Amino acid sequence: MSQTSKRQLRAAELVRHAVSAIFSRTSWRDERLAGRIITVTMVKMSPDLANAEVFIRPLQGTDMQDVARALNNNKSYVRRELAADLRQLRIVPQIRFTADDSFELAEKIQKMLRLTSDL
Repeated sequence: MSQTSKRQLRAAELVRHAVSAIFSRTSWRDERLAGRIITVTMVKMSPDLANAEVFIRPLQGTDMQDVARALNNNKSYVRRELAADLRQLRIVPQIRFTADDSFELAEKIQKMLRLTSDL
């Protein structure tokens, strides 16, 4: 596994803030996204900064996969908005939205640890 560079981390943070701002100001036409509050939990950048994987989580964590699919269907709009917002990056990365299930995974691990500690 390769080490994430400082440059990747800085770019990822810029993209995370920009996508969050886009989500907060956009009135979605897609009914799967309309009225939703979506949190950007993390962004992973490729080493060449050409690709960004944006991890999202809708409020209350419901229908995460459906929301991720809807965002991927609307990613050209998000990328256009990103191009207008991100003047710091030379190229605007291709984006892919992924549902962030790390909270559920952490909860499962905690339950397992509690079960083993009770033994």
